[in-house]
This record gives sequence, structure tokens and C-alpha cells, in this order.
Amino acid sequence: MTPPATATTSRTYRQRSSQLVALLFIAAAAVLIGSMLLSWSTDASPLFLSILLLGIAGSWAMFLRPAVVVDSDGVTLRNVVRDVHVPWQLLTDVEARWNVRVFTGERGYTGWAVSSQIERPKGATGGLLGAGFGASSTLQRISKEDTAGAPEPGGRKVTSRSVADIIEDTKAAYAAAVARGEITPPAEPRVTVRWVPLVLAVLAVPALGVLVFAVL
Repeated sequence: MTPPATATTSRTYRQRSSQLVALLFIAAAAVLIGSMLLSWSTDASPLFLSILLLGIAGSWAMFLRPAVVVDSDGVTLRNVVRDVHVPWQLLTDVEARWNVRVFTGERGYTGWAVSSQIERPKGATGGLLGAGFGASSTLQRISKEDTAGAPEPGGRKVTSRSVADIIEDTKAAYAAAVARGEITPPAEPRVTVRWVPLVLAVLAVPALGVLVFAVL
């Protein structure tokens, strides 16, 4: 029997260092924009405003939106303007040399949200998603607090290696659950590659503003 998909069956991983840099830039840009708007009637600068808005949009798209999402269906690589979902049945390998990279046969997909970093070993990866998958022998009992932001896996720093370990452990737990008859896998699993119109629009509008006001 396939367990119901719920909001508590996923974990989202990002590296906080890049998020912090992006948030600091966005905060500084927001202060500048506020100052510009207060003096707009006497000192309008639409080009500079467009540049700041493009910087905010770029920071969000490149550093805040990207993530690696591990859930009961598979792995989703949320990149700058494109999302890739790989079901567990089709995932054949995981690489963690520079970034998290998942494979379906010889075809690889890279997740830009998590890169390799020097990490101090603080413990094994046992538990991880296994705390929700292995211990309960289902894929539906991950605690709600683990779904918010970027939880550190098993106390380890979020790096390409630690997230790759999570993916491998969860893949093994999924295969075991299928073998026990607890999960019915999809009859026709497929890799889904989707461009995200919202991100394209958020980047395109201020970029167009920069081009227009640069030539006026």
C-alpha cells in the first residue's frame, strides 16, 4: 500500500552561507531602493533602480531558490531557472565531487544548491531521512520541523557529500520498503525537467528595464 503524500514527507537542503550573502545583499539593495524612492521627485534614476532590482532578482534566483529536495517520490534538483525531478526507481548513482549530481543510467543532473566543502566529521548519517523512513518502515513519518529550511543532516554540515549520503540512504530505504510490499512504485516512472516561468519573468523584467533605460 502506497502511503499518502503529505507535506511532511520531504526535506529541503541548501547551504546557509550562500543564503546569508544573498540576504545581506538584498537587505542593502532594499535600503538603497527605499532611499531612492524618497527622493524620486527630485533625483529620479530608473536605470539604477532597474540594476538594483535585477541584483535582487538574481540573488534570489541563484542563491535562495536553488535546493535539493528529498521526498517519498524521489529527488528534486531545484536550480536557477529549471527543476529536475528524478524518481527513486530511475536513480542509479549519486556523485558529490563538486556539487550533488544524480544519475539515471549515464545521464547526469547537477544540483547547484549544494557544493562540496571541507567538513568536520560529527557523526554518521544514520537516522537522517532514515529516522522517518527506516524506523517507521514507511515514507510518511518525517517530522514537520525537518521540512523547514535546510536542516543539517545528522548534525553534519550541509555539503554535497552529506546530501549525497542522504540520497543514497533514502534510496536504499525506498527499495527495502518496495521489497516488503509497503510501497507500490509508479508503473511508468519518468524524469521530469521543467523550466520555471516565474523565475524567468522575475529575471527578465528588471533586465529589460536595464536595457531600456541604458539606451534612453
